[in-house]
Amino acid sequence: MLYILFTIICITTIGVLFKVFPKYGINAFQAIVINYLVCVLSAWVHLGYFPLSDAIFQEPWFMHSIGLSVCFISGFYFQSVIFKAFGMAISTIVLKLSLVLTVLFSLLMYKEDIYLAKVIGILLAFASIILVSYPTKGGLHAQKENSTSEWVILGASFLIAAMVDIGFQYVERSVALSSADPRFIASATGLAFVWGMMIETSRYIRKKSTIHHNNLIAGILLGLANYATFFGLMKSLGTSIDGSTVFTSLSVGAILLSTVIGVMGFREQLARINFLGILIAIIAVILISMPK
Repeated sequence: MLYILFTIICITTIGVLFKVFPKYGINAFQAIVINYLVCVLSAWVHLGYFPLSDAIFQEPWFMHSIGLSVCFISGFYFQSVIFKAFGMAISTIVLKLSLVLTVLFSLLMYKEDIYLAKVIGILLAFASIILVSYPTKGGLHAQKENSTSEWVILGASFLIAAMVDIGFQYVERSVALSSADPRFIASATGLAFVWGMMIETSRYIRKKSTIHHNNLIAGILLGLANYATFFGLMKSLGTSIDGSTVFTSLSVGAILLSTVIGVMGFREQLARINFLGILIAIIAVILISMPK
């Protein structure tokens, strides 16, 4: 459970960074590109040698890292958009709703044990997400009307978040990969950096983007939190705890912590129905974590 708690903190840190980027005039895409370079460098420090070499092309997980890299660069940019448009709490909730698809994948693909406490816990987790995100006048999610494109990006973010979690779980369980292999993380994030640099270089040449040191600092902070999240997720999946429990616990935990930070740090207000959602979420985590 320690790896799960560690990952929850890292996930929430990423949300906080995206939330404050507009306040400091951060170019989110530039910060995201730099973040993936930082992930590669973090893997280098972690391993003690440079993680990218010709040998990775022969690894059974290399093709999977290509697919994940596309999800990384697009999904992270979409997240920066929705955190600005919808706020920290509701964005985290929608992203973590992707656990619906991830848990179903775990149960169907790996024939994980299904027992009453887990079923009730998962159902309560879904209910808690709805209650915590329920819009109320002057409550947590009272906000401006969002555009159609913002709602489309929100939906795309939901799907990409599920694809990333499922991808990590599949590689961890079905491909020859030791738990939290930094080379795999470096391969996926390194490719994401390449795609991002291609896009950003094109924008810079067309004078549609400028470089600022604040974006560099933001990218470094984002990259450290992001690599720690990858590491924590892979370590969590490598424990005896099954995948559906890991992803449900991560989702509910991130929502709870994001809500607390939203209220205490960003002065968002909670309605009674939101408090009810938090209580149900706590009960859900206890039920999901119970042994058979």
